This record gives sequence, C-alpha cells and structure tokens, in this order.
Amino acid sequence: MRHPSEIEEMERELSDHGVSVARLCERAEIQATTWWRWKTGKTEPAFSRWTKVCAAFDELLALSDAA
Repeated sequence: MRHPSEIEEMERELSDHGVSVARLCERAEIQATTWWRWKTGKTEPAFSRWTKVCAAFDELLALSDAA
C-alpha cells in the first residue's frame, strides 16, 4: 500500500496510464477537494479511506493495462 506522501507520484502514474485523478476520486468515493487537501497537507486521510483510495488506484491501473 502506498503512503499519502506519494500522492504526486500516484498522479504521475495515473497520467502515464491515461487515468484522471477525478476518475480515481470517483472510484474511491471521495471528493476531489478531499484529494487536494491531502495533497497540500491540510489534512491527512483516515486509514480506512486511504485503503480505499489505494485499492481504487490499483484497480484503475490494472484496467488501463488490460485495455
């Protein structure tokens, strides 16, 4: 599982796979503003929410690789 400090790296990987951050947020059932607050360090994600984000991230990358 990734750490919230890796958000920018995650964004690069999503972009490399043609997946938007908006799509990740939608799949993980979080608001884009929540992602932005995590990215800027204004808040930190709860473990349960971050786990969901990581699962969505892995699923989206797998789907893009399969396409």
